[in-house]
Order: sequence, then C-alpha cells, then structure tokens
Amino acid sequence: MAVAKLAGKTKIVATRVLGSPAGDPPFHRIAEVYFPSMEALEQCAASEGGKQTIGNAVSISSGGAPVFLVAEEETFVF
Repeated sequence: MAVAKLAGKTKIVATRVLGSPAGDPPFHRIAEVYFPSMEALEQCAASEGGKQTIGNAVSISSGGAPVFLVAEEETFVF
C-alpha cells in the first residue's frame, strides 16, 4: 500500500526483524519511508493516500499500536 499511496516519497525500506541479542525483539517489521523534505512528508501524511496508509498500518498492527518516528538521516561512507 505504501508504494502505491504515499505521494512524494523517494525511497521505502522494509525490514523484517529476525531477532535481538536481548531476547524477543519488540518489533516484527520496520518500514522506513524517505521524503526529500519535512514539507513533503507533511503533505503526504495529510493526503488521502497518506491517511489510508497510516490507517492501514494501525489496523494490521497485531502487537499494539504502531510506532511512528520522524528522523533525519546522517550517512557515513567508508
């Protein structure tokens, strides 16, 4: 759904969590959606497709409410 409905995104990374050295991991999947700016993110979240995608994430989350975070990436290349 995110691929089709989230306007303005530049990249999506979907990760399945396999385990944790501390025991059972608190998350099963992590989805990272990249936008070129905070304004683009806000416009997407306010759009019909954004609202549908966020609503779907809430409805399919079986381990409690999903956690939505806004972050700024810092990349180091070696």
